[in-house]
Amino acid sequence: MVEEYLQIIPGAWTEETFGFEGKHYQIPPREVIPKPVQKPHPPIWQAVSQESTAEKVGRQGLGCLAQTSVGLDRAENLIRIYRDAIADPEPVTKLVYPRVAGNTVGLCMEDRQKAFERAETIIDWYREQQRIRDSYVWQGYDPARVPEDYQWHYQRAVNADTARADEASSRKLIDEGGRFCIGDPDDCIKYIEDYERMGVDEIMPLFQVGPVAHSEVMETLRLFGKYIIPHFREKARREQLAADN
Repeated sequence: MVEEYLQIIPGAWTEETFGFEGKHYQIPPREVIPKPVQKPHPPIWQAVSQESTAEKVGRQGLGCLAQTSVGLDRAENLIRIYRDAIADPEPVTKLVYPRVAGNTVGLCMEDRQKAFERAETIIDWYREQQRIRDSYVWQGYDPARVPEDYQWHYQRAVNADTARADEASSRKLIDEGGRFCIGDPDDCIKYIEDYERMGVDEIMPLFQVGPVAHSEVMETLRLFGKYIIPHFREKARREQLAADN
């Protein structure tokens, strides 16, 4: 189905009259409006948390939305695989988009220990939602029909008790660093700089996760605006001055 999406969406965006005949979707010829302003069309991103997906997304010329919850070392390997593949792409859309964004949970507080303690509850909730979702999505599914890209998710769902026993606690994952943008402003700056060194183009922290209160979201935004964004603006300014000289 994803392969058909990658034909349908760019076609609907760019062709004056668009129609499609596929295995999963049949769309009679029709005019699709409005059209995007970006030309040839907006970039298409795909989430990446497995090595096989990283290679496929790069080969297809798509943007890579890397899940940094896998940890620094594994994320670096996923990004390397993606970069190698997109260097010689076989594009499936009208645009090759060789960019990497890091996606994760973000929570910033003045008190770093309070941030870590609160984040443990948030990550616990997030992981439990994933388990519940997976158990329903794959319930009663014929394993022979599971696409290769989804085998990892399927195996985790059908072997949920084993997977849960093998997992580290949320607090341990937080304390390892590099998985989540969590802590005080200095912790969040370090997280971003770790991925900046890998060549990640942008970071997309998710602030409004499950049990996070609105006041906590606003505090994170305030601290990003007061400390984190200015840090990187000043860093970019210094680098530009050094390059000019």
